[in-house]
Amino acid sequence: MTIPTSPLKARRTPCCGGGNSDAYHGYTVTYSTQNHCSVLFQCWGSVWYKVFPYCLFNVMVSVILQYGVYRWGWVINVTDKGHSFMTLIVAFLVVSRANVSMARYNQAMGYLSLMCYNTDKLVQMVAIASSEAKNPGGAEWRHEVVYNALIMLRTAMAVMDYRTDGIPGWELPEVEPNLEVTLKEQLFLDVYRMRWAHHSSVSENEENMRVPTRMALLTKKAIRNAGDRVPLLDMTSELNMFNIVDSFMVGYFG
Repeated sequence: MTIPTSPLKARRTPCCGGGNSDAYHGYTVTYSTQNHCSVLFQCWGSVWYKVFPYCLFNVMVSVILQYGVYRWGWVINVTDKGHSFMTLIVAFLVVSRANVSMARYNQAMGYLSLMCYNTDKLVQMVAIASSEAKNPGGAEWRHEVVYNALIMLRTAMAVMDYRTDGIPGWELPEVEPNLEVTLKEQLFLDVYRMRWAHHSSVSENEENMRVPTRMALLTKKAIRNAGDRVPLLDMTSELNMFNIVDSFMVGYFG
């Protein structure tokens, strides 16, 4: 029986007006790197719509005072100590935000390096552990494990690039058709499978985040399915490969 699929797209609700939910944003602030206005005027996670009325009031007061100075000759003396204090505060905030941004960037680079490092480590471990298996079955097992490991890394990159590219992990050109079908069967992408979900609807972005975890499971299954193809593969080597995959997921969840 063929079950019609209807991918759930993101629901965008206006957040500047104080919307209660936005399935598109998921767990973090979103923005388009190609649109500077989108970055400057984004509303999600911001309180500027609450501050904006006070800004208008301050502008109105400034206009009235300027008009009074030039029209009726009002004398208004304002000390510069407030300006000096605000300069100090702004400088402190700018430095603090710059430090926070650099710290987050370095942390993200560390997690990305950890994922790449563990993928390379897993590939080398597979080659070393099955070096004696030169039969076609051993080559097939190595290809299966390494392919799943590389797709696991590629789908993790797709999660980070989704904001810009809009391509989910199961639609990547590197994903084979059989693997695409397997991934879709494990995700909440249609009404039939949504009955097993804990909530009524999910966004495509949220399901895209689950693809690397599914690939980690498939990679472990491929490692365990060595069987007679790699007869000299011992349990210690399998456990080491499982630990490498777990270490990869530590970088992804970071």
